[in-house]
Amino acid sequence: MGPVRGALALTAVAAVLAGLLAWPLTELLGSVGRWAAPLAAALGMLVVVLPMALLMTKLARELERQRLQLLRFDGAEGQATLPGRAQFMALIEREWARARRYGAGAAVLLVDIDRFRRLGNARGAAAAEAVLQQLASHTATTLRGGDALALYGDGQFAVFLAQADPTGALDAAERIRERLEQFEAEWQGQPLRATVSVGVATLRPAHQNLAALLDDAVLAAAAASQDGGNCVRSAPIDTGRLQAPGSSVDDNQRAGPF
Repeated sequence: MGPVRGALALTAVAAVLAGLLAWPLTELLGSVGRWAAPLAAALGMLVVVLPMALLMTKLARELERQRLQLLRFDGAEGQATLPGRAQFMALIEREWARARRYGAGAAVLLVDIDRFRRLGNARGAAAAEAVLQQLASHTATTLRGGDALALYGDGQFAVFLAQADPTGALDAAERIRERLEQFEAEWQGQPLRATVSVGVATLRPAHQNLAALLDDAVLAAAAASQDGGNCVRSAPIDTGRLQAPGSSVDDNQRAGPF
């Protein structure tokens, strides 16, 4: 049972228990006359509801902790430790199911760093990884509490947007693209800039499972990369126009700054 459902269930239990306690407390407090029933109700609420309220607060904090653990900052290093795909999938599986059930809306953004392989070849794998971490961490600071971010693939990170409609998801993707275009990463004292290709997939009836939603985000990111990078593309994508798998802005139109 999730923290939210658990809190609701505990509230119902608390109300029932408070009602059951009211009668015997009324009997015990009979000597105070007409104040017996109100006092009994108040004591019942105090004895039952207060502990329940404390437990509900703990559950709410646990939910927030689960979300915030997707981005854990190391104060000593000033760097963010980002989770990988498995942890990301574990969280958004629940959020996706909730969005499907209640029609709340949701979207996945796949952010692909342009010319990532060229960066690794020119500056080394450690430099490329540092740029990826810094770009993802910079993006994470702009997200809402219900959103999630994690590393996803080689030179990629994914963002899950809770309660997002198609327009809102596109706006969020464009803001991320613009912010990262202006962002200056650092490696061994040297500034490094990179642009990103962003694929957007908003939850639709055709997405019968989470994998279908993620696949659409991957295809949209591939289309953005193929179109030259530093742009946003939204699913559904006509796969007939895509080049062979693996072809990207690393291999084609634009020369990079590295």
